[in-house]
Amino acid sequence: HYPSGFTQNFTGVISVGSVDVDGVKSPFSNFSPTSVDILAPGNESSGRLFRSILSTVSDGTYNRFQGTSMASPVVAGSLGLAIAFMKTHGIPYTNASLEELLFETATNDPQLRNIASQGRILDLDRMSLALYQMADIAIDPVDSFLISPPIPSDQGDFSNSFESRPPRACP
Repeated sequence: HYPSGFTQNFTGVISVGSVDVDGVKSPFSNFSPTSVDILAPGNESSGRLFRSILSTVSDGTYNRFQGTSMASPVVAGSLGLAIAFMKTHGIPYTNASLEELLFETATNDPQLRNIASQGRILDLDRMSLALYQMADIAIDPVDSFLISPPIPSDQGDFSNSFESRPPRACP
């Protein structure tokens, strides 16, 4: 298991493990308190309608998958959004500062300390709040970034599966 199977840390490499939507380690996930840096959603819990993550496939359609191969893009995508926000607002960044943003805004779950470093789970809400603070934009904490769960569709139309809205700036 690369890179989580190695005991040494690699500079610039973020090792991602998988949890379900309830924050429980996925049965297939790599884990190590010394070599898995952060956890992110890689499958849904057994009590949910779907057991996997909706993803695009090469023929332009969607399919459901599970695994660290689903969790890693969630982390990469969150950093991509952070970079776009920082560029838009003229906030300088480095690879090290992005890694710090990721880790400092993660939720630390003491029950997962044997699964990942400090039990870190990706927390996009906290990351978005930190980014708004960096840009010195006041936000209404009650109206912070919200993502609602996907709405199941019998027709397979997922175009409106997620509803999201950015934080509202305070007057």
